[in-house]
Amino acid sequence: MIDLPKQAGPCDCMFFLWKYMEYWDGERLNIDINPFKGMIYRVELMHYSIFHPLNQADLPDELDVYRLGGRKIDWSRSH
Repeated sequence: MIDLPKQAGPCDCMFFLWKYMEYWDGERLNIDINPFKGMIYRVELMHYSIFHPLNQADLPDELDVYRLGGRKIDWSRSH
């Protein structure tokens, strides 16, 4: 049996699974996952999903302040 940290919150399963998939190298987990950081893992996944370059949804300009770096990147002009 593989010894992995267990979630502390009752609704954090998907967010811990996401962290395991991100940092599991096939033999071990390459990060210390804190079972009490479920809310932080939720915010990370939300930010990743909303601001990912492949997200084609038109986002309100007011969200730009929450981007890492604080600015929108026009990927269509980068090629």
